[in-house]
Amino acid sequence: MGSKLNNIEKRLDEIVIQMRLFEFVVTQVERLIETETETCPSMNTRRIIRREDDKEELVRLLLSSGYEENVPIIPIVGIGGLGKTTLAHLVYEDHRIKENFTKRLWVCISNDFDIKRILLKILQEDGDNWHSSFSKEGLQHLQKQVTKLLSDDKFLLSLDDVWNGDVVKWNRLGDLLITRERGSRIVVTTHSETVALIVRTCNMEP
Repeated sequence: MGSKLNNIEKRLDEIVIQMRLFEFVVTQVERLIETETETCPSMNTRRIIRREDDKEELVRLLLSSGYEENVPIIPIVGIGGLGKTTLAHLVYEDHRIKENFTKRLWVCISNDFDIKRILLKILQEDGDNWHSSFSKEGLQHLQKQVTKLLSDDKFLLSLDDVWNGDVVKWNRLGDLLITRERGSRIVVTTHSETVALIVRTCNMEP
C-alpha cells in the first residue's frame, strides 16, 4: 500500500509540472443539480420475470391480519437496480390488492423529504379530492386534509425511493399516516438499510 501511495504522489507531481508547463488554469465549475426521477404505478407487468416469489411474499404480508399495529409499514431495501420499485409496482397492480384496498396511493419521495411536498403529492394522487388551492394552503391545513383522506378508506400507500434518514422528520410524517382504523398498509422502498430500520413497524423485518 505504501508503494502504491508513493506512485500516486509521483503522478500527481508530474501532473502539476505539466499544468505549469502548458499554463493550464484551474477554474471552479458548478455541478449540475440532479433532477428527481419520478416513478409511477403504471407498467407492463408481462415483461417482468423472476419476481413471482417475491411478489407472492409481499402480497401475503400486505393481506395478513396478524399485526399489532393498525397500519404496519413494510420496507423493501436493496441497492439501486435490484428491482425494488418493480416489485412494488407488481404488487400495487395485483388484482388481490385492488380488491382488498379501497384506496391505493403511489408517491415518489426521492431525496427531497419535505413534509408539505409529500402531503401535496398524497392529496394529488387522490384525484377525486384534489384541488389546485391545496398548493397554497399551510402545513396544518394539509395535515388535516391528509388525515381525513386516509381515515375514510382502507388504503395502500406506496412511498417509493425514500432517502431520508432523519428519525424526527420520519416520525412527523408517520404520525400523519397512521390512522386508528386497522387494515391499511404502507410500503416503503429504499436504498438504505438505516432508512428501512427507521420506517419499519416493530414486528416487521425489512
